[in-house]
Amino acid sequence: MQSTDTTSQLLPYPREIPGTLVRHPGATALPTLGDELRQGIAIFLVGWKTILFTTIAAIILVIGYIWTTQPLYSARADILIDPRQKQILSGAVTPTGLGSSALGADTLLLDSQIQVIESQSVLGRVLREEGLINDPEFIGTAGSSSTSPLGMLKNLLKSVVYGPNGSPPPLSPHDAAMKTLHKRLTVERADNTYVISITMLSTDSQKAARIANRIAEVYVEVTSEAVAESTGEAAATLDARLNQLRDAAEAADQAVESYRAKNGLIGAQDLLVVEQQLRDLNTDLGKARLDTETAKADLQQALQATGPNGIDTDRIESNESPVMAQLLVLLAQLDAEQAQLGRTLLPSHPAYAEVRDRKAALLASIKAEHGRIIDRLQTRYDAALDKQNGLETRLHGLEQKTAEANLATVHLHELERTAEADRAVYQEFLKRSKEASEQVGLPSSTARVISSAQPASRPSFPQVSLFLMASAAIGLMAGLALAWIRHVLRRPPAPQYETIN
Repeated sequence: MQSTDTTSQLLPYPREIPGTLVRHPGATALPTLGDELRQGIAIFLVGWKTILFTTIAAIILVIGYIWTTQPLYSARADILIDPRQKQILSGAVTPTGLGSSALGADTLLLDSQIQVIESQSVLGRVLREEGLINDPEFIGTAGSSSTSPLGMLKNLLKSVVYGPNGSPPPLSPHDAAMKTLHKRLTVERADNTYVISITMLSTDSQKAARIANRIAEVYVEVTSEAVAESTGEAAATLDARLNQLRDAAEAADQAVESYRAKNGLIGAQDLLVVEQQLRDLNTDLGKARLDTETAKADLQQALQATGPNGIDTDRIESNESPVMAQLLVLLAQLDAEQAQLGRTLLPSHPAYAEVRDRKAALLASIKAEHGRIIDRLQTRYDAALDKQNGLETRLHGLEQKTAEANLATVHLHELERTAEADRAVYQEFLKRSKEASEQVGLPSSTARVISSAQPASRPSFPQVSLFLMASAAIGLMAGLALAWIRHVLRRPPAPQYETIN
């Protein structure tokens, strides 16, 4: 029975079905996936010589490159950056440490330190100290590059690009050495730490280690010098300002004392002279008033002893006069004698009359003495009253002076506050100046070398095993590509198909 499968047998002119492929007469059957794989393997097996030759050629080229390339040795030094402040002094004039980053991980701060290490201040110093400006490894063939074929080609390209007059001048030895140093140097942060690694490449392992260590040391020195310089500038600024503040404080104190002397505000123990005088005068006035009242009372008592009928001897105070005391004693004796005689004699008796006459004479003496006592008491009272009035007059004058002094004290207090503020500022600057002077000599670096670079025993570039594996892989892929291209160029044209619409 004849098969009617359209996939295995195609008629020259089949029934036209829209969307199907129709083979022209003489075309072969459609290839399957297995046919494609077998065909690809056959292509590569046929071109195995091309693949092998290309792979070997790539390996030979890499080996030649390795033989002709100067090996480079790497050396690495590690620096620890400590962002914390060193509280050696209670109040540092120039704060140490790196501060804090807004990101929380101090990424920006550490990136800034990497830029400092790669800066001209650090690398330029290393170039001078290590003599790299005269090292052929770093300056290369800057003097003879124009005579070499590569140099002549570069000059020709520069002339074409820049024109005959616009070609840049050749690099100076310093710039050439700096350019090479930047190429050979790698500065990076070790993971998420505060450690910065400095890796240096050189044809000499000893030189690589020496340069890496020197870069780390110079960076530590530069950071310390920067803090010391900043502290020194702060100390110099404080010293210059200190003299001005000292003069201002002295001028303020002199203004206070001059104002005190001009307005009579001199005093001791926080008490003005006028206030002390007023206090003393009030005390004296109190005593004077008491003396006046006492003298007045004594005078009134003495005056009360004198009545319209004579002197009342019972009301006379004998303590005012010794004579009065004696007279009163004699009067008492005569009164007693008169009373005794009166019991036995008549008033007309001569003895009784004699006693009466003696008593009358004694009373006249008492009256005269009492008058003198009244005069003395009056004089004492007048003197006490005059003293009291004088003290009251002085008190009134001192009260006016005190009022004037109080008004002057208002401005004095303002001058004292200004002087106190100037003294406080001067003392603060003096303290800060002392602290700045002490801080200059203290260690202030935030970095230290934790791992020195050591000379490497094997070169880091080129890596032979890696280069050989890479060349073999590249040569193999190139050989496969060449074999495929060769097959494509040689095979006959494929059968034509068309789609029926």
